[in-house]
Amino acid sequence: MWNSHRVTTTDPLDVAPLAVAVLSLLAERDMHPYEMIQTLRARREDQWVKLRPASLYHKVDGLVARGLAEVVGTEQDGNRPPRTTYRLTDAGRELLVAWISSAITVVENPYFSFSLALGELEALGPERAARLLTERVTVLDEHIAQMRDSLEQGRNQGAERIWMLAHEHRLATLTTERDYIASVVHDIKSKELTWPTSH
Repeated sequence: MWNSHRVTTTDPLDVAPLAVAVLSLLAERDMHPYEMIQTLRARREDQWVKLRPASLYHKVDGLVARGLAEVVGTEQDGNRPPRTTYRLTDAGRELLVAWISSAITVVENPYFSFSLALGELEALGPERAARLLTERVTVLDEHIAQMRDSLEQGRNQGAERIWMLAHEHRLATLTTERDYIASVVHDIKSKELTWPTSH
């Protein structure tokens, strides 16, 4: 449950993933948007947020308008466009801590369509169920390979482990689901998992 009384400038629920990523970067050090984009890409955080330059610049402006970030100064190097550097405000830091604390401690229980489909698997019949679940295992294998590649790329670009924990967690959850679904397929084919009616 949100401790909303701790944040006076905004509702902690009203924070987009990209805004959280920006606030987190500013918690490390003052940055300009271009540096934010490069850092997020180096850490492969574009896996979790839609990282478009225009959207990030707009998000930074929104954070400033809400008092969560502020301008440090603007510099221009030669003929390059001027770059404005931003820093985190106390309100921004408080919101960031509140958001992360809630996201870590609250276990969500949404209505997952896949979980529902598993619960109603009986309607498909054993053969079709095994075939479709096998297809899911193949897709999961592809995602697992992609996540391993992202982890490797992040490490090769110098990202410290603390910034790659989201990738490690995603890889672990994908691998666990893959192994579980594969075990269900095995149980269907070996008839250890039985159907209450004939199909």
